[in-house]
Parts: sequence; C-alpha cells; structure tokens
Amino acid sequence: MIILRGKSVYRDICIGRVVFWEGPAKPVLSRGNDPETQQERYERAVNTAWEQLMELSKESEKNEGVNNAEIFRAQGLILRDERFRKAVQERIFSQEMNAEYAVKDAGEALARELEGARDEYIRERAADILDVAGRIFKILTGTGEKVKIPDKPFILAAEDLLPSD
Repeated sequence: MIILRGKSVYRDICIGRVVFWEGPAKPVLSRGNDPETQQERYERAVNTAWEQLMELSKESEKNEGVNNAEIFRAQGLILRDERFRKAVQERIFSQEMNAEYAVKDAGEALARELEGARDEYIRERAADILDVAGRIFKILTGTGEKVKIPDKPFILAAEDLLPSD
C-alpha cells in the first residue's frame, strides 16, 4: 500500500485509481545557434502563449467564474512583463542560450527571487512565473499536448499542479 501525503483540493473522501501527474519533461540544451533566430522563436511562443491564456480566461470565466479567470489574466501580465522579457533576452543574446533554456532559466531565477519575499502574496506569484515559463517552454519544445483524462473516476497525484495543468 502506498500512502501519499500533501495538500488536497477537496475535503471529502475519494475512492478511485491514482493517476500520477508528472507533466511533460524534455531535456534542454543550453546553447542556441543564432540569437536573432532564438529571439524570434521566443517572440512567436510568447504570442501563442498569450492567445492560449486569453482563451483559458474566457473559458474559465464562462465555466467557473471571474475569480478563476483572473489567474490566467494575471499570467498574461507576467507573460508581457518587461523584467521577464529582458531576463530571457539577456540570456539569449549575452549568454548565447537557446530560447527554451533562456525561458526556463529566467523563470526559475525570477521565481527564486519571489520565493524569498516577506509578503505571502508575492511569494505565491513564484508559481505563476513558473507556470508562464513552463507554458512558453512547452510551446517551444512542442510538449504542450493535452493530457488524456481517464474515462473512469480517478485521483490525481502531483508534486505540484499549476493552474495551466
């Protein structure tokens, strides 16, 4: 028997098959070939991510209410945040990273900064930055396919579950 401990989304008792969510993972090489090409790839991925977030916001507002939709709107702001964009660009041009690695590295660095904040609200935004960086990363690597949901009731177990997941 396996015993899992963690935070639950629901307070009730649930019975079902356990499905472990790991999220798509793909190893990333750090070196880019041409910074201009990497920057263009990054910009296209950002535009795609923006469209996805706005669609998720509309769907969420329709199905779950305004509060849930705000999560995706806030992530849209992070996506367009100048500090995040400059952090990615600096890695692409100065450190010659490819777009995937630059996004991953910049997102993790900014999230670490926020995790050290005194304000709990600010600390919680670290997960949003990681989610936005993860969305761009999935677009760049082509790992953003939708996960197939089992036909029968199940319990989802994950180390971390971000809003976009």
